[in-house]
Amino acid sequence: MPPILPDSSMFDIAEPYQTTYNNELFLARDILIRKHKRIAAPPFFDQIYAIYVVKFNASSPCVFSILPNRKKYTYLEMFKELKNLAAQLNRSFQPSRILTDYEPSIIEAISIEFPDAIHSGCYFHLTQAVNKRV
Repeated sequence: MPPILPDSSMFDIAEPYQTTYNNELFLARDILIRKHKRIAAPPFFDQIYAIYVVKFNASSPCVFSILPNRKKYTYLEMFKELKNLAAQLNRSFQPSRILTDYEPSIIEAISIEFPDAIHSGCYFHLTQAVNKRV
């Protein structure tokens, strides 16, 4: 039976949802406000930043980060954590191609962390921005 949905930002993660099917911890990092198995999701979080990987012409989500703001420093910290996690798995987090929206702070962070990557803007977000101005 699934757990009852929480009615506040403070809730316990039910035991079956703390690990993956491979019995690995589901949350790789819960840095800001993790206390034991309790997660606080205060309203000051600004966005959920998703990173997808494209393989065989299909995209799959691989990272979800709950971020408090859209500042360059925050994105740099997120990339640092991803690089650390990859190193723990004897891998490298060094994408060769990156597609994002046109937010200046993510563009700056990517140019610092991944200077050799091909960074493109998303066509969907471009048309959305143009339509707002028309």
